[in-house]
Amino acid sequence: MEDLQITLVLLVLVGFIALLIAGATNKVVIYYDIKDFAISFAPWGLLLITAIIASFYEKENQEHLQVIQKIMWLIGTLVAAVFFYWSIRLSIFYNRSVSVGIIVGLFKVISALIGVLVVVSSVLKIMDKKSSMRDVMWAMLIISIFAWLGKKLINGEQVYIAKGWALSESASQ
Repeated sequence: MEDLQITLVLLVLVGFIALLIAGATNKVVIYYDIKDFAISFAPWGLLLITAIIASFYEKENQEHLQVIQKIMWLIGTLVAAVFFYWSIRLSIFYNRSVSVGIIVGLFKVISALIGVLVVVSSVLKIMDKKSSMRDVMWAMLIISIFAWLGKKLINGEQVYIAKGWALSESASQ
């Protein structure tokens, strides 16, 4: 069982790197434009904001506030699910293939989670008074790499030009 798990993790990692390379070399559309990029990150941002807001109510021990928390989590999760669906739907639309679109869409959603976690932890490291100058520089380097990577993967127009496709008119599909 452990060998199977290691194999699956390696396959996912190789697939992730292959998609990253395919996007960076304009073989597939990762993010068509900045709006597509934002839609992919929106679910995680929404869930993070929901967690922060819900945590304000944890300090209270009143039952009706727990109900408010549950309602907030339900709404936040439903809206995040809509953004997940929208992101995958855009990937299918922009790549003009259901199979490629689903794979790219899942890649976008997972990489957005990784990006949010890494950037938030880097920002927290920068803001931590106990961080050394070296820690701050590493955090800034990591944020810069993620920003560059994000910019590189907004490649819709380049892929369409490389494949000879007409540029998409409906970016909010």
